Amino acid sequence: MNPRSVFFALFITIPVLAGGVCNSGQAAVKIRSETLEAFNQYENTWIQEFFTGVGERGHPRVILDDADARIRVRGGTILVVKGTRTPKIPGGILHEWIGAMFIPDVTIDAVTQLLTDYDHHAEYYPEVMESRVLRRECSKILGFLRLKKKKVLTVVLNTEHEMNVYPREGKFQHLVSLSKRIQEVKNPGKPDEHELPVGEDSGFLWRMDAVWVLEQCNDGVMVECSTLSLSRDIPRGLGWMIRPFIESMPRTTLEATLQVTRLVVKKLAQKP
Repeated sequence: MNPRSVFFALFITIPVLAGGVCNSGQAAVKIRSETLEAFNQYENTWIQEFFTGVGERGHPRVILDDADARIRVRGGTILVVKGTRTPKIPGGILHEWIGAMFIPDVTIDAVTQLLTDYDHHAEYYPEVMESRVLRRECSKILGFLRLKKKKVLTVVLNTEHEMNVYPREGKFQHLVSLSKRIQEVKNPGKPDEHELPVGEDSGFLWRMDAVWVLEQCNDGVMVECSTLSLSRDIPRGLGWMIRPFIESMPRTTLEATLQVTRLVVKKLAQKP
């Protein structure tokens, strides 16, 4: 086979392999007990650190407690950085990203209202296909989101999230969102559409949590969001090809969420 034929064969084979490993309904994998246990342990530590730091100064922040980064954010930049302590776990990949932005001329209440308004998330966020509040109990909200994740491949997920809105601490507001159910949807939009069993799918997304810290300033709101998610590990031999796609998605999602949140809050604030 000449070099040109070899290149053509590789060009055709690589997408097929990528689809075979990651595409919905193909090469399904069941989440291992040790993977879930390792995630739960780290999630508990992650949440405990959040509560330990809450006080008059708010939660210790990765980005906004840095003077230079704070100046950049106030100038309009949306900063997104990767967590530096995220451990490796068996059978899965932990993704930890932190993003920050400044929303001028709005209040904490306006930002909180949007983040908790599951009934209208599908109107604002492009990857949200359907959304609604399932239950509201004082400061705790259970919301449903049908998500469409698309990057090289497309995956549709039915998800439930518990959002806790904690009492204001001075000029700070804290919100914690924990995923309670994530199920991949096979053949979405078709007569035979159905949900795959929890933790028995392509492993694109098994868990998705977020901690929001809002700081009221004289001229707007500083926002920092920390996210923690879990996906399947990459099969040996294909990491060089697939890992960049899987690892880039949490960052892309966080950055897009911050961009849309700022845009929508500012737009709603301008309404009479």
